[in-house]
Amino acid sequence: MWLYIFGSVVRGELDRQSDVDMLAVLEDKSAQGSLPNTFLVYSKMELTECFERGDLFSHHLAAESRLVYSFDGSDVIRELGMPAPYQTSADDFECFCDILEEALRQLRSGSNCSVFEHGLLYMALRDVAMILSYRERERPIFSKYAPYRVDPKLKLDLAKYESIKSCRAASTRGPVAGELKALSRDDLNTIDDWVRSSRRVFCERL
Repeated sequence: MWLYIFGSVVRGELDRQSDVDMLAVLEDKSAQGSLPNTFLVYSKMELTECFERGDLFSHHLAAESRLVYSFDGSDVIRELGMPAPYQTSADDFECFCDILEEALRQLRSGSNCSVFEHGLLYMALRDVAMILSYRERERPIFSKYAPYRVDPKLKLDLAKYESIKSCRAASTRGPVAGELKALSRDDLNTIDDWVRSSRRVFCERL
């Protein structure tokens, strides 16, 4: 078995809402039941296939994972080397843009699940920006603040972005400290404008 940490703790973005992302890689998954249910678990074959497909997650692991335990001293992720090119980037980009636009539509119509919808906005904003950054540079940006580090840059007030980030934590892990504030209609329009600009820029980079 190999154990890795990845995500915010490796990037130095740990905050009160962060969890510690752990990946367990097994020769086979028969021992999966003995691991904490918070661990992400891949068999060695599944991880190899992920790298061969060039999934965005494989690029994430190649860039940011850190080995914390190896049963034989080897490092399976480093041995896999660089992932294949991210072939499904266009399809994934459109999928997350569609999620963004649907969440915007639900919020404009007065959704009864506003915390969930605001959390979806955060997830999709970050994923769109990560995919956009793959087209922009050799090393994608996996930061929580990726929408502020790509071209076009998100113009939403950072405090509002932190609020929808809190909504994502609340909708996936339960209530978090701090007040969760809804976005205004102007804020939703700002996000809508960013999605349209990002779509245009992404198409130009294909």
